[in-house]
Amino acid sequence: MVKMSPWARNSSGQIVLRSPLANLATFRAQPGIVNFLAVLIGSTGYDGFSNSSLWVGLTQNSLISSVLLSTLGLIGFIALVLGSYTAACLIAGRLTRTPGGTLPGLFVHSLVPIALGYVTAHYLTLLILEGQRVFITSSDPLSLGWDLFGTASWAIKASIVNYPGLIASIQTAAIVIGHILGVILAHDRALALFPRRAALIGQIPLLVVMVVTPSAPCLCCSANEPN
Repeated sequence: MVKMSPWARNSSGQIVLRSPLANLATFRAQPGIVNFLAVLIGSTGYDGFSNSSLWVGLTQNSLISSVLLSTLGLIGFIALVLGSYTAACLIAGRLTRTPGGTLPGLFVHSLVPIALGYVTAHYLTLLILEGQRVFITSSDPLSLGWDLFGTASWAIKASIVNYPGLIASIQTAAIVIGHILGVILAHDRALALFPRRAALIGQIPLLVVMVVTPSAPCLCCSANEPN
């Protein structure tokens, strides 16, 4: 996530503003990073989907233990993300006659804004509500009756939860923007890696994965059941 910072240093060492996408494009994959992002996206997606009426009804009517069913659901979401992304990279490699085994690491930076969008959408209300507690407790961090910043007497304002439509819109926007930024990053990397004539067709598998899978279930949850 640090790579999405708009701050950078120029050749003179001065701090300057630059596009977060340009900064993120310098990200180099480390061992296990693809699996890590798949777990982050898949587990967050499942966490949202598990609160949907569809999943709740399924677990209540199933003969399988709810713990086992939830574990399988979590593993399934993670496997879906990892499998679809890896498959898209391999297909792109075949279409462009590029070694497909190296592509997941080369395109992994495009998953970062998607992961950030999911985390933002899923934990938005938690941040809004519990984030207020930071300002409250900062005045008395040791519970000694202090009021260092004049915020110790503040109360958490929960009125934001009275606007589920607004929350759902922000959540949906976070996911959509995350996917759009991911597509842009993948497009730029495809143009840099693939032969010019094959670059367009090579982007199609990744485009399909980023737009269709797994955005649909998470969008459904964020639009109907804000967390």
